[in-house]
Amino acid sequence: MTSKKTLDLHQRLQFIASHPLSPLKLPEFHRFDKAYWDIPYQPESGVVFSTNISPKLEVWSGKLSSFDLGLRALVVDMSMRVYASELVETALLSQTLLEQLGISESSKNYPELLKRQKADLEAQLLLAMSHSFRDNYVLAIAFAKPEGPDGPRHLVGSIGAIQGNTERTLQETIGWDGSQKNTDQVAIISSLPTNMALTYILNTAGEQAAQTPENQIAEITRLNVAPRHICEQLGVTERGTLSKTLIYIIHLAISEHMPEVVWELFNTQEPLHRVIKQLGLPVQIIAEDNSIRPTALVSDSIHGHYFQRTPPIPQLMSVEAAEKVAGEHFI
Repeated sequence: MTSKKTLDLHQRLQFIASHPLSPLKLPEFHRFDKAYWDIPYQPESGVVFSTNISPKLEVWSGKLSSFDLGLRALVVDMSMRVYASELVETALLSQTLLEQLGISESSKNYPELLKRQKADLEAQLLLAMSHSFRDNYVLAIAFAKPEGPDGPRHLVGSIGAIQGNTERTLQETIGWDGSQKNTDQVAIISSLPTNMALTYILNTAGEQAAQTPENQIAEITRLNVAPRHICEQLGVTERGTLSKTLIYIIHLAISEHMPEVVWELFNTQEPLHRVIKQLGLPVQIIAEDNSIRPTALVSDSIHGHYFQRTPPIPQLMSVEAAEKVAGEHFI
């Protein structure tokens, strides 16, 4: 599917979800975010760094505003498909939801109902992902080039980063998902996705950044890599190399485009945490054991199916230390 067609379909889905009778709903839980198409394309807004990792693998990084809308659409579409299959597991979840409604495999039209349920879940996930960007969003993407350096590019991976928006501290905003109110009865929401989605208790490692304002913290979001069989078809035989390169390059992009940021925050499952440690990056878990819980708001969202099953682990590393390690990878 072309990038323009993908963009058109995403915006059409937005239009459908905007109708008051639509079963799909536009995401409302993060006041700091925008749809990716609402951030103007400004190719002059910053240099897009690019490098060839091998004759068949190329990576780019830069501000989101430096990437045209069609390319952004392809990134979001790929991310949704990876997230749906590997984390939310929409195929299995659809079966569970139908069972809860009393619809079994022997029911009339079960295959059609299952297909529709899965499509609805992925549409809701796509809406949420489409509306999770900001003006200062930084993006890194990877292309496979199976025909060599001069051949066509195929998108196979992405990772992003956002900078916090408020002067509230990391410790103060843990669990701020909008369910709490301040003295003026205004819903309070963290500008860091981890703190909006999870409630947790900082451990000793987390105390070093506890009083850091959110606007001096960047959150790394959505490491998504195409399935192994697709990577191999496109000549990327080492999926781990692709993931490693994206993990490294996002730190350099944060350092380049977010000079105020001193800490990087993110959340992952335990296996990916171990991988990041093996790459030599100075990542530290910042939550006390058994203290991590999804907030009420994320539990009720499409992401809740994944977060409730196995809540990801909040982690932190300094920009300076991460930049030093990552920079050596591209020398």
